[in-house]
Amino acid sequence: MHNTCFPNKVAFVIYLQDGSTIMNWKTIVACTALTFAPLGCDSEAEEDDHGHDTDHGHDTDHDHEETELITTVVLTFTADGTDTVTAAFSDPDGDGGASGTAEPIVLAPDTVYTMSVELLNELEDEDITAEIEEEAEEHQFLFYGPSVTGPASMGDGLVTHAYADLESDYGENAVGDDLVVGLTNTITTGAVGTEGELNVMLRHLPLLNDAPQKDAGLAESFAQGGDLPGDTDVDVRFDLSVE
Repeated sequence: MHNTCFPNKVAFVIYLQDGSTIMNWKTIVACTALTFAPLGCDSEAEEDDHGHDTDHGHDTDHDHEETELITTVVLTFTADGTDTVTAAFSDPDGDGGASGTAEPIVLAPDTVYTMSVELLNELEDEDITAEIEEEAEEHQFLFYGPSVTGPASMGDGLVTHAYADLESDYGENAVGDDLVVGLTNTITTGAVGTEGELNVMLRHLPLLNDAPQKDAGLAESFAQGGDLPGDTDVDVRFDLSVE
């Protein structure tokens, strides 16, 4: 799990009585029923367990008008001739005492799925996905893990990921190149395999000194162990199986 250190002025993390954290628009730390990844922070950038320096000392203020509580991250997989598969990370009581959990993903073998990503605040019936669409040029999802082969990951190929959207799908492309976002994706499964995992990270990449931080090689650099610009809005781990 990639953990990111944030300056105190923007790391709006609420610690619950059991030591866990809840999610908000600035910082989402997600877990499965078996795995919990707490957020650690000090004055220096932390290096995650894959050797990626994910902070770079950048000011991580998103400039959003208000902090948005996010209770749910939903992945939806659709394919011709198969049932729709939905898996969600959910923290239904928001800032209550219960920790969030992630549902397992179970996919059919040798199948091409369209995978969509949604971010929700179900306490206020609010779709945060729309805000990502509005700020598409400042965001990119990364899909990675030991079971994932794709731009951001050099896993064992239980599933293969490819982006299926561009910034211009959500509005005028105003700055730089028309780059991928990751709200819509293609997931291709292989043969029946052992259980694995799929990690979903959302990076926030605002302009830095009036220059874009987001570039065409971001995912590939991450897969090769390179440092990431910007900061992490979401980093969620799902158990994954193909059967």
